[in-house]
Amino acid sequence: MMPASAIVSRPRNPVPYSVTMSNLAVRFCLATVFSVLAGGVAAQQTPATEQPATESVIKKVDPTDFRNRFELRSELQESQNQGRRWFNVPRIDYAFSKVLAARIELPLLVSDPNQPGQERRSGNGNLLLRGMVRAVRGPDYAVVAAGELILDTASHPSLGFNRTVISPNIFGSLELPSLNSVMFLGTQYYRSIESGPPGTEVKFGQVRGVLLTRLPDRFYVASDLTVYHDSQAGGRNGSIFEFELGRILNPKVGLWLRPGFGLTGDNLPQVYNWSVEVGMRYFF
Repeated sequence: MMPASAIVSRPRNPVPYSVTMSNLAVRFCLATVFSVLAGGVAAQQTPATEQPATESVIKKVDPTDFRNRFELRSELQESQNQGRRWFNVPRIDYAFSKVLAARIELPLLVSDPNQPGQERRSGNGNLLLRGMVRAVRGPDYAVVAAGELILDTASHPSLGFNRTVISPNIFGSLELPSLNSVMFLGTQYYRSIESGPPGTEVKFGQVRGVLLTRLPDRFYVASDLTVYHDSQAGGRNGSIFEFELGRILNPKVGLWLRPGFGLTGDNLPQVYNWSVEVGMRYFF
């Protein structure tokens, strides 16, 4: 997430599925209209007296503003072959300073492929370690460079990458005062660094854009579009859209709800049919 979620390593199981153009158009239009309406209404209705509170909301969820936090999210996905995957992901972010931070997370998941001859599996996924440096900070913008080491710790090959993976990442934030919002843009590349069975290499990248809008009473909404390019899958592209509604309950606790669905990308392992996620973060 950028807000709320950031990248979590998920099993890469290509499955048959077709996204028709009519379904794509309806999904994209509904998502766009809903996001624009929510953001526009919020920008017009948020009173000036609430500005300090909403500013603190953005700082709480801004990934370029390093702080100590514990997060726990639970996500249910339907894969492109109507299988189910349930993720429970604890994460710890620790800020050594205003410009240096680290992250550790270990997904616990259940995978039901819903395919003849394939068993339901449960266990831990890939252990993720991330280091982050805030390279640039201005009055309305910031840029962070990060690197991830994703270890092959999954209990079963179907629960992770089945490889050790490295992943450089760069992302930034830009204030949009006229929209009462912040935009986040980032790009990330995943590459396996150890040998394994032929055809199981990990080589894909993503570009991600998030628009986070402040709402009254410490609520916020975020529209999140991710586009994938998978070199291992013949250079094909895919995309997903996620929408997040969250609230900072008090200075220590925040909650969020995040539904999502696939837009494009037949048989791409990064693209699901739909997902629903709930999460909690605790600041310490």
